[in-house]
Amino acid sequence: MNAITLSEQLGAMALVDELRHQQMQAQEHLNLPKRREQVAARIRDYYQRHNIAFDEALIDQGVREFFARRLVFEAPVLGWRQRLLSKASMARSQLYKLTLAIIAAALVTQCTRIVHDSSITVDIENSAHDLRRHDDRLRSEIQLQHNKLKQLQNQLLTQPDVAVSRILERVEQTLPPLDQTVASDLPQFVHKANRDNVKALIEKREAQLKQVSAALRSNNDGFATVAGIYEQRDELARLLALPTYQDGIKQFAKLKELATSADQHLLQVKDKDTLEAASRQVGELGYQIHQSAIWLEQIALRDQLLQRLKAIPLATGERAQLHALLAHANNSLDAQNLGQTRAQLQQLKRLLDFAAVALTLQVVDRSGTKSGVERCYDAAGCNRGEAGDKGKSWFLVVEATDPGGIRTEVPVTSAETGEQRWTRVFAVRVSQAEYLKVKQDKLDDGHVDERMMGSKAANSLSLNFNQRTTSSPDMIMDW
Repeated sequence: MNAITLSEQLGAMALVDELRHQQMQAQEHLNLPKRREQVAARIRDYYQRHNIAFDEALIDQGVREFFARRLVFEAPVLGWRQRLLSKASMARSQLYKLTLAIIAAALVTQCTRIVHDSSITVDIENSAHDLRRHDDRLRSEIQLQHNKLKQLQNQLLTQPDVAVSRILERVEQTLPPLDQTVASDLPQFVHKANRDNVKALIEKREAQLKQVSAALRSNNDGFATVAGIYEQRDELARLLALPTYQDGIKQFAKLKELATSADQHLLQVKDKDTLEAASRQVGELGYQIHQSAIWLEQIALRDQLLQRLKAIPLATGERAQLHALLAHANNSLDAQNLGQTRAQLQQLKRLLDFAAVALTLQVVDRSGTKSGVERCYDAAGCNRGEAGDKGKSWFLVVEATDPGGIRTEVPVTSAETGEQRWTRVFAVRVSQAEYLKVKQDKLDDGHVDERMMGSKAANSLSLNFNQRTTSSPDMIMDW
């Protein structure tokens, strides 16, 4: 006991008193009916001692209402500043987020402004870089054009041409000098302080660059036109040197007119459109020379065939037949109908070739080829298997061979259709008896022993048949 200090005792007593006081308050609040009776009795005693009239029921109601509100919190009425502070305190989380959002927005706006400002400078730097690059290309192109102009001027000395001289003079007037530049005064560095001035200077130099570039493009067109003139001049010279042209102008005056027109068009060339027009004239001349070569070939063939016709000893009627064909060919030549001219001259040549050769006419005797044909022209009278021969005709199939035994085409006119054409095999009309004789001959051993049907003499157009048929028998080509 002697070890307990006074401070420990006083501390413990203070805590016990506090707990006892809390217990008394709790008991007081827990025994509420008793407490209300005590308060009501005190109020009555007070009113009696001071001679104040009172109502028991009113005292009981007032005491009950007092104790009913005693433990209820009633917020005090606040002013607008207090209400604002109170709401701000309760919404401090939302205010914190809003503050952060405002700060972030301000930072983004500032960064955007800085980036935008920087991008403007970068764009101007890029424009300056592009302008310098274009300027380098421009100066290289100017150097090339000066060299090209010198080259063409030297060529003009050896190949004078009015149109070329006119175009090169125009190029020389518009060609920029060798030291031409549009970007030499641009600053090497662009920054915020000078970028507006640099931008204005770039716009001015870009306009100059467009003008110079347009002049260079025009010069390139001029160089191409000059090259085209020389190319067409060479082509025109080649055409005029052709033997076909030299021979053609004797027969066709149009060729010389076309040559003169092509030369005049080339003298008037000033751009690619007029060059194209001149090129068409040169091309037309070349086409007409080619056409005249074809006509000269036909004329030469006509003259050759005329000489052959004069030299061959034909019968009067046959000569007249070929002269008539030659006259038709001459008419076609005069009308410049190439198709008819070729066909008629080829027919004349073929007939002359045919007339010159002696031929032998024989019945065809080959495996797989008919030697005779039986025709029925009257269906009512042709009753196969009966003895009657009404409406029937009989033909032997014939071919012509030259002295070397080679089968040769001959001109034949069909008695059935009136068509005339060249053929190696045709059929000649014979009597029934002759037809049956050949048929029996072939049935005996599979061959025709008596094949001879006639001949054609040299220097003649006429086929001469023997006694097996008439002198001018009907002939057919299809069966």
